[in-house]
Amino acid sequence: MKNPYTQEKIQAMYNGITDAKLEKNKKSYTIWGIVCIVLIHPICLAIGAFLLWRSYLISKELSRRNAVNAHVVAPSPASNQIASEVPQVDPPHYCFSDGAKIYLADVDVNDFDVVKTYHTKVVGVTYENDDGTDRQLNIEYAHRGDSLIFREFDYDGKPAYAVHLEDGCQIGNLKESLAGDISDFMDSHEKELFMYGEITEITGGDDGMKYGCNIVVYLLARK
Repeated sequence: MKNPYTQEKIQAMYNGITDAKLEKNKKSYTIWGIVCIVLIHPICLAIGAFLLWRSYLISKELSRRNAVNAHVVAPSPASNQIASEVPQVDPPHYCFSDGAKIYLADVDVNDFDVVKTYHTKVVGVTYENDDGTDRQLNIEYAHRGDSLIFREFDYDGKPAYAVHLEDGCQIGNLKESLAGDISDFMDSHEKELFMYGEITEITGGDDGMKYGCNIVVYLLARK
């Protein structure tokens, strides 16, 4: 049976309640839930299970808020004063050898020649990233249709591709065999190609299952 308590429903339940209030409620629910379960009486067991369940829902909401806050950093007054002196970061893009730029946020597959298409799943989705961020949490807040960035790197002397959301958060990698095929194909093709991808399905997440991510990878060339 599908869990009716989706992330959106949990968020709506606790909308407008401060983090401090939620932390206090979580602590209270946990303590009283354990007390009720220890009493063993059937009614107390039911109440205890309910309280612990609410504590779990609050934990999910607090985790969501922490993830959002981690991605949005409010500028300080000092940083506003020197903002003009700080070089602006160019949005994610592919730069061709002739200097032309393709901004990934503006990519429409129909505007390019689709040279090759791969349907695959992201691997390594249960690992933490080098910066300590949780790939499972990144996938949890991703959606079908989200654009993907692929960053090539070397792994044991072989080409590999990290899979990132458009905001830069890594959700995993392409499997080794596919990475090799893509690298060889791009090197041998007569046209200059770039990689673009989209999420086709978020899997798992119910009944304690780990999240997975199915994607489509396009090798595109300018028309």
